[in-house]
Amino acid sequence: MNVQGRRKCLCFGVVLLGSMSLIFAGPGGSLAQSSKKVGQLNFQVPDDWPVEKRGGLMTPVPTEEYVSIKFREIEKEFQSVRDEFSAEFTGFQTDLKNIEEDLLKEIQRSQSEDGSQEGPGGNRTEILSDIESLKSELGRLDRKITNKVKEMQAELEKINPQMESIQDNIDDLQKQIYRIDEKIDFFHEE
Repeated sequence: MNVQGRRKCLCFGVVLLGSMSLIFAGPGGSLAQSSKKVGQLNFQVPDDWPVEKRGGLMTPVPTEEYVSIKFREIEKEFQSVRDEFSAEFTGFQTDLKNIEEDLLKEIQRSQSEDGSQEGPGGNRTEILSDIESLKSELGRLDRKITNKVKEMQAELEKINPQMESIQDNIDDLQKQIYRIDEKIDFFHEE
């Protein structure tokens, strides 16, 4: 036997030894040696280890049989999990296929609408490009209007103090006019 073959055997032995220790370990993680009573006899084996009458003697089944029983149980568990996942996977595949079919129908409907919308305005791509150019033109106009409004606000801020000064001057002038009117009325009365 070559080195590689020995390594494979050694790895297999380690895996077998590890799995055997897991099989013999109970739920608590320790060796599952308990006293199993069959008739008047007590056996130091796990509770699920079968005890049979062989050759006229009541004995636990050999380790190889117990290990094969455990492997069959594990295989059944794996099979049930595999069946469950297989059913779910099949369901997912069906859902995915339905979604794909719906998407294809939507694409076909959209393409048929594109064909029906062709006319004097051109096809849909031309319409879309026209819309895009309109959007860019509207954006340009929006920026231009925004800039104009900002300029006007800046001018108003400059003019506002002048307007307030003019208003103050008008108020002063109004007061002077009232005084003059009062003086004129006073002179008329004399």
